[in-house]
Amino acid sequence: MARQAQHPAPALNLAAMMAVPAAVTQELLAFGARRLKANADHVGEIMAARTPKDYVDVQMKFAAETMADYADEATRLQAAAQQAMDK
Repeated sequence: MARQAQHPAPALNLAAMMAVPAAVTQELLAFGARRLKANADHVGEIMAARTPKDYVDVQMKFAAETMADYADEATRLQAAAQQAMDK
């Protein structure tokens, strides 16, 4: 019977295994804080709306900013994970 070639197991980088979840968690907590503030600010803007047009404008602005924040956060999370891996 032919023997299969033995390949060494990849080295586990324990420091990176710990650093990546920590970096991602830190970034998610910061993002959560930013979003909570944005949501609170949004409530104030809704309360200040005096006309239906004002209300729609506030909602549209909030939706656009929220989408941009989430897209930016995906980039931030990827960067945080990559930086933690590179250490």
